Amino acid sequence: MRVIALGLALGMSVACSSGLESRYIARVLVEKGKDAILEANGLKMKNRPEAAQTRLRRHIKDIDEAIEKVGKDERINDRDKTALLQGLQVYRSQFVAISRSEVERMNDNEAMEWQIRQTPGIR
Repeated sequence: MRVIALGLALGMSVACSSGLESRYIARVLVEKGKDAILEANGLKMKNRPEAAQTRLRRHIKDIDEAIEKVGKDERINDRDKTALLQGLQVYRSQFVAISRSEVERMNDNEAMEWQIRQTPGIR
């Protein structure tokens, strides 16, 4: 997951490289994203996959709020705003994909545990 976080951070910084306000918004969001991934990873290691999923969803909400804020911000010129909004949409879709893959992994683990419990002779 850490590799993915670094890739997302790099993608956001490149996609949002124009405009001072744009760079600030992207930098703050990427930092929050790295924190969210690290926290979710720690929660998974503590066998708390639902809490990890909730943490990832909370960051997706942060992204949505940033998209709304950028859309309304008149200080960002139109060219920079368009580029930033596109970058944020890509970042959001990548983060949603991470979140979904975590849900699928959690469901696979639960299914495997159920199968083990159903197998005769295994407790």
